[in-house]
Amino acid sequence: MSSLTTVLNIATSSLSTTSTDSSVVARNIARAGDPNASAKVMGRYTTFDGGVRPAGINRLADAALFESAIGASTSSSASQARLDALNQLYATVSDPELELSPSGKLAALNSALQDYASAPQNPATGQAVVTAASEMVMTLNSATDVTRQVRWGADQGIADAVDSLNRLLGDFDETNEAIMRGMVLGRDVTDLLDQRDTQLRAISGLIDIRTIERDNGDMVIFAGDSLTLYESGPRDVTFTLSTPLADGAIGNDVSIDGIPVSTSGLGNGVGGQIGALLSIRDETSITYQRQLDEIARGLIEVFAETDQSAVPTLTDQVGLFIYSGGPAVPPSGTVVDGLAGQISVNPAADPSQGGSIALLRDGGFSGASYIENTAANEGFSDRLLSYAEALSADRSFDSSADIESTVSVLAYASASAAWLAEERTVASVAAESAEIQRDRTNEAWHNAVGVNIDKEMTTLLDLERSYQASSRLISTVDAMFNALLQATG
Repeated sequence: MSSLTTVLNIATSSLSTTSTDSSVVARNIARAGDPNASAKVMGRYTTFDGGVRPAGINRLADAALFESAIGASTSSSASQARLDALNQLYATVSDPELELSPSGKLAALNSALQDYASAPQNPATGQAVVTAASEMVMTLNSATDVTRQVRWGADQGIADAVDSLNRLLGDFDETNEAIMRGMVLGRDVTDLLDQRDTQLRAISGLIDIRTIERDNGDMVIFAGDSLTLYESGPRDVTFTLSTPLADGAIGNDVSIDGIPVSTSGLGNGVGGQIGALLSIRDETSITYQRQLDEIARGLIEVFAETDQSAVPTLTDQVGLFIYSGGPAVPPSGTVVDGLAGQISVNPAADPSQGGSIALLRDGGFSGASYIENTAANEGFSDRLLSYAEALSADRSFDSSADIESTVSVLAYASASAAWLAEERTVASVAAESAEIQRDRTNEAWHNAVGVNIDKEMTTLLDLERSYQASSRLISTVDAMFNALLQATG
């Protein structure tokens, strides 16, 4: 009789355990399409009489793979943010064959100058120069507008990302606290752990992080290399929109607990989308804007007028191209931030504005002392030829624009287009590579710890067979009990 009771207890415990196990499998199957879900497994322990009882629910985990996954998320998010910004900047260059870039418009201006030099008496060829100059100015103005929009967009993007980060940290805090309470009370917290991992993935897209897990499931998050982002509560991440965002000026910092973060991977470098946007706003866009500004300054220099007196005493003055800081010519070799947005064609050279094309040929934008063709010779071409030569002559450029500092204006404009194209190409390759790495890392993580629907269905069939076997065993024991009772009755 005692043996039958023991067998009945074993079969009953097996039936109960199988039922619990089936519910765990059902949970897994329900989340089979969730890329952030880890597979849950039920622990068991053996009772003193040989039965099996549930011992709590655990989840599959691989800390190393998960760390790689959040790192890949950081890299992919940063690379894509950088590529998106560079694609916008690249619109200012467009297809070189369309000659819509500053380099293309400058080449067209040079060609028009040479045509005018070959027929200086023809107002039509002079008008072509003024038209080409106007298109050159519009291209520089438009490129500056785009660059400013990219900088302002990056600044707004930083503000939005910081808001999202603070919200995610608040959500993380609630989840982390729930996990700690659940562990202390011995509750099933596996779904909460999945939820916390999902929040970490989202945070890692915004900023580079690393984590440390402590007792009772408590977790600490570090930003970059050293700054604490979360410990027993979220740290204060702050940012104020940089309004106005002046040309060439560095925008406001992102701070964690009052400590400014940088865009690099050293010191307090943050990485992720926030790091990429900081870099776009304060480095890439400023560099490209300075290239545009240096092209504008080069043009003003090339077409500047000099004192033609026998004993020159007057300073050089602007000629065909003017800007808000005129009539003095900007200092040579020194960038004037935002100059490409200020440059315009001198109205004195534009007949549609009451000007005279002859001033371009003869000089005198700034007065009689600057007239070179004093005899008003209609065939005078020396000044026009000197402009064309000056466009091809080496001059000094500010080295902060990341282009060779001693080249011609024509070569500088071409180098600027090449610089932007290369930056975009490198960013495109990096974004594609980072996306592939992210997908492969996530796939490796999912293969290791995620829900495998085929495996779960196989397990469910095994549990069904176990349930049937336990049921049959209980029925057999029941029949044997009945037989014994009848025999003794």
